[in-house]
This record gives sequence, C-alpha cells and structure tokens, in this order.
Amino acid sequence: MTTIRAAYYARVSSEQQAAAHTIESQISALSERARRDGTPVPPERQFVDDGISGATLARPALDRLRDLAAVGAIDRIYVHSPDRLARNDAYQVLLLDEWRRANVELVLLNKKVVWYAVRDCSKRIGLEHLAPHDLRRTCARLCHTHGGELEQIQFLLGHASVLTTERYLGCQQNLGHPVNDKFRPSSNSRRPHNE
Repeated sequence: MTTIRAAYYARVSSEQQAAAHTIESQISALSERARRDGTPVPPERQFVDDGISGATLARPALDRLRDLAAVGAIDRIYVHSPDRLARNDAYQVLLLDEWRRANVELVLLNKKVVWYAVRDCSKRIGLEHLAPHDLRRTCARLCHTHGGELEQIQFLLGHASVLTTERYLGCQQNLGHPVNDKFRPSSNSRRPHNE
C-alpha cells in the first residue's frame, strides 16, 4: 500500500482577515479533511501565507510548496478554494496545470468552487444578479431546445415527475402519457395510465 504524501496550503491576504482568525479556520478545515481522508499532514508539509496578497505568485510558503511538488515530494495538496491559491484566474490555471503535470492531486474543500468562478465571470460581463437557478433553468431549456428528451431532462434536474419538468420548461410532451409517471392529469380528473 502506497502512502500518500499530503500537504495543505492556506492564505489570508489582509491583516484584517488575519486578525479575524480566518487562517485558523482554514487550517482547521484542511487538517480535518486530510485526517478524514486518512492522509494527515505533517508540520513540514503545512504551507501558510498569513497576511500575504494573492495578487502575486511570489509568496514564501507557496514557493516552498511548488518546489516540493516539482521534485515529486508531494502527492496531494489540500486547499480551501482556488482564490486561496491566487486572485488571478490565469495564476490559478498555471498552478493547477503545474501540479497536474507533476501528478499532484488537488483537493478543494469549497463545494461552491464552480459557482464562484461563474459568478465572477458573470459580473465581468455585466450580469450582476445571476443565480444558480438561472443556470439550471438555462441548461434544461437548451437541452430541450436541442432535442433532449423530457425524461432525460427530468433525470438531470432531479424532478420526481416529468409533469414538474414540463411546468419548469413551460412545455408538454408529445406522448399519450409520460413514461415515468403513473398519473397524468386530464382536463377532468387524474387516472392511472396502466389500464
């Protein structure tokens, strides 16, 4: 059995964030996740840039982490979210690609990573009030417009009934009755279609 050599990286950029103890909460979350994964992080592989801006890649702890990853001394890196690595998207991509080429697995704790990237991009193009629901509905409508079956879209959306999917999209199927539903309302009543 191969032992995974894990590390973590944490950063806060301002003295105000440092004073608010956000670095401690990051470290605690990173340590806990690594322990749960069975890969505790020893002190020599705990990299912390406290009070250092993410606008540059020239940071003491990040430099040491990158050096160790480049020589194959690290297999997995835990980070709270991509913005802890860098504020600039291009720098984030550079680091991710660098570690991918070195066969280093990156574990991001924040489950909303994709949403943060979408939100930031939407603000840049002038969409100030974009919500996850807007993206979900747009995806479903695009699938339907381009020939996706309602049952497939129902599954994608996690709807219990294809009728819910029809209402969600503002359309109706061209079937006598929905494949995945036992009941379909008629103009007068609800009847089972298994007769």
